[in-house]
Amino acid sequence: MGKRGRKKLVDKILEVIKGEDEKGEYLIVYDLPTTHMPKELYIALQHLMDKGFFLMRVQKSVYLTNSSMVALAVREIVKHYGGEAKIYKIEKEL
Repeated sequence: MGKRGRKKLVDKILEVIKGEDEKGEYLIVYDLPTTHMPKELYIALQHLMDKGFFLMRVQKSVYLTNSSMVALAVREIVKHYGGEAKIYKIEKEL
């Protein structure tokens, strides 16, 4: 029988928010209440990318994605680590 491990945070979050995904460009801007960014946050974001989702770091606390589902997942990951995140849909780039 195969080895069973704990389900990753990303998998748990994706199960909860799965549903209709609205394509477009989304910026996720987040802030954590500490100057020390937990490495687990970055590992969780990397797990999203490893699953084939587009997620690009724009600045230290700003990410770009092409999926509302991924944007929501990032927000939930940030909230899990005690932070706050805002999601902005880009309608037009100047």
